[in-house]
Amino acid sequence: WDKMDIFQQAHQHRKYDLVVGAEVVHEVSHAAGVLRAIRLLMAAGGKAVIVNGAAKHRFGIVEFQEQLKAAQDLVSTCIDVPAPLTHSLESLAEGMLLLQVYTISWASL
Repeated sequence: WDKMDIFQQAHQHRKYDLVVGAEVVHEVSHAAGVLRAIRLLMAAGGKAVIVNGAAKHRFGIVEFQEQLKAAQDLVSTCIDVPAPLTHSLESLAEGMLLLQVYTISWASL
C-alpha cells in the first residue's frame, strides 16, 4: 500500500462492478490504502467484498473499521464468517482465527 501512485497510474481508467480482496489489512497503515484502492476501483453502483481476519488477529482492522464508519461516501456492513463455512480449515475450526466479511458500496447522494 506504500506504492499507491503506481497502483493509481495502472488503474486510473478502470472501474469494476465488483472489487474483491482477501487478507489485505495486516498493519495499521493498510487501512487507509485499502479504502483508497476501493474508491479508485469501484464503479458507480458497484460493490467491494473484503474478507479479512478480525481485529484480535490483525493489526489495522480497528482503524479500517473506524475509517469505514467515518466515510460519508461509503456504506458498509461487516459480518463474521459463519462457522459451518470454515469448519474444514484447521486454524479456523480451532478458533485460532476469526474471519470477517465486509461489503462496501457507494452511499446514495
